[in-house]
Amino acid sequence: MIGWALASRFGPLTLMTSLLWACGYQRWKGQGASLWWSKRRLLKLLRQDGGIFLGVSALKGGVIFLNLGLQITLASGVAALMGLLFPPMELPIERGWIGGGFALVFFLFDDLTRYLWHRAKHRFKSLWRIHRLHHQPHMLSPLTLYRQHPLEVITAHIRYALSAGWIIGIGFGLLGDQLAIFQIFGAEVFGLVLNQAGSHLRHSHIPISFGKASLLFMSPLHHQWHHHRHHGHCNYGTFLSLWDLMFGSYFDPKGKKPFRLGIKA
Repeated sequence: MIGWALASRFGPLTLMTSLLWACGYQRWKGQGASLWWSKRRLLKLLRQDGGIFLGVSALKGGVIFLNLGLQITLASGVAALMGLLFPPMELPIERGWIGGGFALVFFLFDDLTRYLWHRAKHRFKSLWRIHRLHHQPHMLSPLTLYRQHPLEVITAHIRYALSAGWIIGIGFGLLGDQLAIFQIFGAEVFGLVLNQAGSHLRHSHIPISFGKASLLFMSPLHHQWHHHRHHGHCNYGTFLSLWDLMFGSYFDPKGKKPFRLGIKA
């Protein structure tokens, strides 16, 4: 729990690594690469997104109970159904490997459903009317992540609860006591580690790319192009860009910065 708090999106470890990424980029590019945080722009961004950040944070705190309740209910039902349909599997490997494998499957399944849900929010007009609030700013900051409509916050929690409840139920239904409850949280480790790869800089004007690794992992630059006014229907992935590559929504900016952000009025 302490490790999660340190390495979560707004934990001190993630904030520190994001700052190191930004400073490293500036040093690498030289004095001509401004970090873009002028006092005037910083104040404007705080006015733009600060209030929404506080409101969304409060809403997330309340919706988490809906999330947990839905997860537990769905996982229990799926596990019971799997127990009726299939006999428990006895894998001839150590529990540590079973837990690690389950955590990886959990992470991949969750990231895939994030991708599909994000793409749906751009594809269907009713969902886009809610999601467009996130794409309105012509300037990006780490707080832009929290620039979300209340309905988007609620549906995001429902999406995660359905994804997690389904995969946890299958895991316990098939593996039984070979899977310890604490190993489920191992799936979060992948996200927490990838948060250290400049997650805050995705919503910034610091165009860091991962080079060839951007074919697998979503870099800040690739997500910034997702906010481009004319190229916004691309690069939907959260942690992995693999899904964009597989399903034809991958856009490679080839190192170029997005010059027009936001959406048309």
